[in-house]
Amino acid sequence: MFIIRSSIRALAVTVGAIMIFATSSGAMAATASGIVIANTASVDYEVGGLNQTDVISNSVDFTVDAKVDLTVAGTGGNLNISPGASGQVLHYTVHNTGNEMFDYSLAFTADAGDNFNATAVAVYVDANGNNTYDPGIDTATSIDNLAADITISVFVVGDIPLSVTDTQVATYHLRATTLLSTGLPVPAEPASDTEDSKDYVYADTQGTDTANDIARDKIHSASLDYVVQSATIDVAKSNSVDDGLTGPTGEFYIPGGTVTYTITVTNNGGTDADNVVLADAAPTDTTYVADSVTLNTVSKTDAADIDEVTVVAGVITVNVGTLASGGGSATVTFDVTID
Repeated sequence: MFIIRSSIRALAVTVGAIMIFATSSGAMAATASGIVIANTASVDYEVGGLNQTDVISNSVDFTVDAKVDLTVAGTGGNLNISPGASGQVLHYTVHNTGNEMFDYSLAFTADAGDNFNATAVAVYVDANGNNTYDPGIDTATSIDNLAADITISVFVVGDIPLSVTDTQVATYHLRATTLLSTGLPVPAEPASDTEDSKDYVYADTQGTDTANDIARDKIHSASLDYVVQSATIDVAKSNSVDDGLTGPTGEFYIPGGTVTYTITVTNNGGTDADNVVLADAAPTDTTYVADSVTLNTVSKTDAADIDEVTVVAGVITVNVGTLASGGGSATVTFDVTID
């Protein structure tokens, strides 16, 4: 009777633990790079009913290579922003899906096909593990010593120009490049494996920044958008005249005639417009007609009282209030006489 047994042993070098404020995926950890896995076979047999000395094969050993792999992802979706907003934060994560500790350099790219660019854009790494950008605390611009299977938050922070309009989009790609834990470049991937030494094998996929990121290049990228949500205010003004004359002819703009101005303010944007104030004035060579202002057909007084209208020296100010998104409007009229 022959019995063949196989024995596998793994030899590892212990490294010191480093504290980092990041999270683990909880999945089974990959075998660490540099571990030597050895395998031997043994044969147990008998001759004439007597057990004989086991015969041991030669040992077949190999060294586990370093898997260079990472995943950059956008977290929480795109960010809705208002024109002129400052310090707007896009939240990404970087996950070390390799099997040893790495550093990562970070960079951002504004997409060439979007509508606008933010200003004062910078990249920061989460320092305290709260997954929230903390100005003055999150100041690092690269990732140091991210252990295998650990995820850390990264923030792209920028200011939004006041000139942007409703529904415009700015797309930003965050790109992470793998470095050795010493900060030095990762060695080039060899053409074939060397069993007795640790090789570096690039295993990453291509991310969103296709101009700067291809598959198996030790780089990965992901994108998020700033999406403008704003009011879009349109103002239309017209007038009509009552010349005060009777007869078969139409109305004429003659001295003594009364001109009624009509101003309609409409919010065609996707966000409510608050604290809307309309200002107008009686033009030169006309005289404002006292207490002639209406707001949405309701007559108002000129005095600075509880209603929405104040008139001072022919300058009309109307506190319209809030115009709802998607077409909310207000109409103001006032009269002047032609001098």
